[in-house]
Amino acid sequence: MTTPTLFHSIHFDDADAGLAFLRAIGFEERGVHRDPADPSVVVHAQLSWGGAGGVMCGSAQRSAPAAAGSYQRRVGVGSCYLVVPSDEAVDEVYEKALAAGGSSVMEPEDQDYGGRSATVRDAEGNQYSIGSYAGSSPSLDPPGPAETADPGQVCGVSCPTSAGSVARTRCQGLWRLAG
Repeated sequence: MTTPTLFHSIHFDDADAGLAFLRAIGFEERGVHRDPADPSVVVHAQLSWGGAGGVMCGSAQRSAPAAAGSYQRRVGVGSCYLVVPSDEAVDEVYEKALAAGGSSVMEPEDQDYGGRSATVRDAEGNQYSIGSYAGSSPSLDPPGPAETADPGQVCGVSCPTSAGSVARTRCQGLWRLAG
C-alpha cells in the first residue's frame, strides 16, 4: 500500500453520521479519536480510499488550539474527487451514496476527456465527485506558459479540441494546480 501524502479535510456537525456515509460509499476507517470528556465529539478521524488516498475529518465543534488563530472548521464546503477502477464502479458508488442518504448533484455520465463521472452531496453539503478518470500519468509540467502551449497538450494529455473551452480549461486547470 502506498502511503498517502494528500488528504482532504472535511468537518461535520454530526461526525458519526458523516463517518457512516463515508464508510457506506467505500472509505475504510483507519482510526477515530474522540474527546474523552464528550465521546460524541470526534477530534480526529482518518479514512482511506483505495489504498492511495484518504480523508481526515472530525466534529466541527471540537476546540482548536489557541495558536490556530483564525482557523475555521466550516461544515458543508468540502469537495473531493474519488477515483474508482472502472466506469461501472462510478455507477455503483453513486448508487451507494444515494442509498446512504446522499443527494445527486450530477448523474453518472461519460466525459469528453475520458472516463465516466458523477457527483453526490452528503447530508451536510460536502460534495464527492466519483470518476474512472485517474488523471494523466505523464508529468504535469507544461511545455511552456499556458498562453503559448497547444491547448490540447497543456498537461501532457491530448484533450479533444471538439470539446472547446471545457477541455482547455480542464487542462490548464491541471497545469495551474501543478505549477
